[in-house]
Amino acid sequence: MSSCGVMNQADIPSHSFHLPTVLLDRIPAVGDARKRVRTRYALLAATAAELEQKGYEGLTIDGIVERAGMARGTFYIYFDNRSDAAAAVRRSFTALMRQRRPRSGGNLTPSQAIYRMNRYYIACYARNARIIAGHEALLRERPDLARSRDYGNHRWARIILRDLCKRRGLSASLMDEPNAILAARAVIAMADELLRETFAFQSGYIKRYAHSEDALAQVMTFVWHRAIYGTDPAGIPPCIPAVSLRDLS
Repeated sequence: MSSCGVMNQADIPSHSFHLPTVLLDRIPAVGDARKRVRTRYALLAATAAELEQKGYEGLTIDGIVERAGMARGTFYIYFDNRSDAAAAVRRSFTALMRQRRPRSGGNLTPSQAIYRMNRYYIACYARNARIIAGHEALLRERPDLARSRDYGNHRWARIILRDLCKRRGLSASLMDEPNAILAARAVIAMADELLRETFAFQSGYIKRYAHSEDALAQVMTFVWHRAIYGTDPAGIPPCIPAVSLRDLS
């Protein structure tokens, strides 16, 4: 069993990734594909590496093409400006997160499934922290990406509610209830903000308490399970004691 008693460490999928490495590995993988495809991958990989090293504020077209070993004019064949290239990196990150996230969790308890997903998201945030920090600045310049994130979070909220309905035998109409959707979105927002503060911004107080990925996953799973399922998750020590109506009287 893991330290939190939820599941064996061997059962936690190692699907997390480091985006610059994945993009760099794709260049030779395309093999005999058209040169245009290989060049675009090379520019994407260079942009991701520059974002990781310098952040979005320090991202320049000169830095991208120098890292990629290409002429500046080549960049403009594929992208209009630096935000266009950074947006393509953002879309690649989002697509990989969706493609590699754990699936087939129907045989797991809710707490196991939530813990497994939290471990995956935590690992991805930890390995791509600098790139994620740059996303926040990019979103202010690119409303289209903000809309895309909103759609993705809405879709994810419905998936959470669908799983709740299936596990608890509830009516599927819950997936369309405004308050239920808002509740699921609130939990998603909580998790995203905590991960950004921990890894992207490395806020002092949070870093002091989030001393390991497993410890952070335990806390997130506890709060997530209590918020969505209304009970404390099995196998995880309670972070905050439950309060009954009798205690409040």
